[in-house]
Amino acid sequence: MTSEQFIDEYNRIYKDMYKLALYTLGNPEDAKDCVSDTVYEAYKNLHKLRDDSLFHNWIFKILSNRCKRYIGFMITRRERLTELPEDDGFASTSGDPLDMAIVKDALFTLSKKERLIVNMILIAGFNSREVATELHSKDTTIRSTYNRALKKMQAVLDEKNGGKA
Repeated sequence: MTSEQFIDEYNRIYKDMYKLALYTLGNPEDAKDCVSDTVYEAYKNLHKLRDDSLFHNWIFKILSNRCKRYIGFMITRRERLTELPEDDGFASTSGDPLDMAIVKDALFTLSKKERLIVNMILIAGFNSREVATELHSKDTTIRSTYNRALKKMQAVLDEKNGGKA
């Protein structure tokens, strides 16, 4: 892959990379840092990418690992993840700001692992097998965790909507 191709591919997926990092880490500045570090690491190691068609999966795995390392760092320092601020830049691009806030609230009722799985599947586009490989878990465990997480989120959304489905 050439530098120009790298830039083209990055321009195509940078918003999804930011969303994955943001929803995983819960802080816009941390998300930007992780995406920036990921892009630097990916570009530096571009020669290790053997098949250009796997770029998307490859860079999202790098991002996922960076986010996990960052969370681990935060846990060891006993710092807590903060909730998303109101102005995170998504309201203008993702529809009704009230709906986005409700979805974010639902997402942050999940554990860190559930949130990571939901983000990897819904935002990064990984399938359960790929997530299982990345998280060193069983495919069936990922699917059941994902389904339970969606049910938890649905319950929160139903509650916020006054019991309406």
